[in-house]
Amino acid sequence: VASDIYMAWISNLYQTIAGYLSSSGIIPPSLTTDERNDIQDPQNGQLIYNIDTGVDALQFYQVSSGAWKTISYT
Repeated sequence: VASDIYMAWISNLYQTIAGYLSSSGIIPPSLTTDERNDIQDPQNGQLIYNIDTGVDALQFYQVSSGAWKTISYT
């Protein structure tokens, strides 16, 4: 539904702007795995927070491998 896509886009935009304006750190956009996979031409080092159940992790895109990598917490 177009309205759901628009609301998700607005939410992600807000989170991104809030991250840039925060003095406590950044807030990367929160995306599901499907939303992440829908990103056209991801850039090297592009950062997202994957909110899918069982994932919930920071991920970045690595051009050399053509894959999203999860940042380890351990």
